Amino acid sequence: MAPPPAEGVSVIRSPSVICLGALVFDRVLAIEKLPTAAVKARAVGWVNRGGGPAATAAVFVGRLGIPCMLWSRVGEDHEGSVLLKELAESGVDVRHTRVVAGQVTPQCIVIVDKMGERLIIGAPVNRGVDWTKLPAADEMGNALQD
Repeated sequence: MAPPPAEGVSVIRSPSVICLGALVFDRVLAIEKLPTAAVKARAVGWVNRGGGPAATAAVFVGRLGIPCMLWSRVGEDHEGSVLLKELAESGVDVRHTRVVAGQVTPQCIVIVDKMGERLIIGAPVNRGVDWTKLPAADEMGNALQD
């Protein structure tokens, strides 16, 4: 056990972060080049993964080993279950991410070319669910909202 700090020296506690905002199921397609006109294009690869600025930040923070929590919502569906499992495996506390019965998890199609340019098409999100009324954040030191 480490000795106590000298008098007048402050101790920095482990940082903790709340990320508040979007959690999206992204279907990412890789193509050679983004089209400039309406054409058919063939993907050279694809992956399904979690997305949304708040969720992405939470995963980054969690993988650094910093205690973090995501406050968001998902639908009561397969995509929502997959996202919650992936977040938990990345060290993100998801107990305040709500699973909303009768709603679908937000989804996007993301098309990325070999230069990293993206086209993002978001599916309509169910509105009218107030997920912002969440527990007080007095135990957290930092928050990120998207």
